[in-house]
Amino acid sequence: MGKWANNNFYKAAFDYVRECDVMYVCSQAPADYTEASDTYALASVAMAAGDYEDDAGGAPDGRKLGVKAKTVLGLDDGDGTHLALVKAGDTSLRYVTTQTKVGIEDTVSQDIKAFEILIRAPQ
Repeated sequence: MGKWANNNFYKAAFDYVRECDVMYVCSQAPADYTEASDTYALASVAMAAGDYEDDAGGAPDGRKLGVKAKTVLGLDDGDGTHLALVKAGDTSLRYVTTQTKVGIEDTVSQDIKAFEILIRAPQ
C-alpha cells in the first residue's frame, strides 16, 4: 500500500480546531495564547460550532475545514495580518493563519473573510 491516512486522522485534527471558542485578529503571528489574546491582539470574536464547516470530500489531495466569515470587534488600532484560533478554557493557541492586511480600529466592527484549513493527503 502506498501513502495513506485514515479519515479519523483528519477528523481528529479538525475536531481540535472546532473546539476553538475565540478568534483573534493579530498584528503579527502569535507563538502562544498570550501573544494571540493580548500582545498582538487587535480584534476578537466568539466562535461556536456552527462557525466551522466540514468538507468531507475536501480538496482532491486531502480534507479541508471551512471557517465562516465573521464580524470582529476592535480591541486596539493597527493592521491585522494574522488570524488566531484559541480555546480560552485551557488557554491554548490552536491554529494561526495569514490574512490580507485589514485595518482595525478600537471598538469598531470589521468583517473578516471566510477561510479554509487544508490538510493534504500523505505525499
